[in-house]
Amino acid sequence: RNFKYHYGGLKLYLDADSGTSTNDFTSSTWYDLSGGTAHNATRANATMTTTSPSSLKGNYYDFDGTGDYFTTTVDWSANGNRTFACWLKLDDISASRAIFDTSNQGDFSVQTDGQVRSHPVASNWNDTASSLVVNVWYYIVLTQSSTARKIYFDGTEQSLTVGGGSPQTVAWNNPTSDMRLGHGGSYRSDLNGQMANVMVYDIELSADQIVQNYNYFKHRFGK
Repeated sequence: RNFKYHYGGLKLYLDADSGTSTNDFTSSTWYDLSGGTAHNATRANATMTTTSPSSLKGNYYDFDGTGDYFTTTVDWSANGNRTFACWLKLDDISASRAIFDTSNQGDFSVQTDGQVRSHPVASNWNDTASSLVVNVWYYIVLTQSSTARKIYFDGTEQSLTVGGGSPQTVAWNNPTSDMRLGHGGSYRSDLNGQMANVMVYDIELSADQIVQNYNYFKHRFGK
């Protein structure tokens, strides 16, 4: 494994730089490197792009906004603590674009104004007060504790606005859930952009841990 910050709770780790040759990416599988129960992701149409064939650093999957996504599962613990993190670059936000969607745990998306939204099922949503722009790589992190949800851009916690009242204190509390990366489901459009790296934890990473992760990967993305 080529990632050292596991913090004891890593449940899913997908990395487009995980192979040793471009042949590793010709199948329909994006392999889980977390070291626990393998939750390999199955590809639907997303295209692998290798930016540096000699070193295989900076690779990513390209999602065209129509039917491109990955499907996997995640073993959540039942205590309500979660972290989802990914490296993401947007090509288009003319529609609300999914980062991930689940059938019973809600979704995480980018709105047409560039704000990022967390919207668990049966819960009010949170929007970031600041916005993303297209054609820029970002490290996007969503955390959930027993009391609150938080969103980070490039290691910096964002101010959140609450939609529909106070946020539910515990969300994403189903022990096992499917996860569709880049899939819009019934309420969003599919992702139009690139995704290079995904990590899911069953703990709430601290701000310092999120900064460590950001610093570990940022050189790949010109940060």
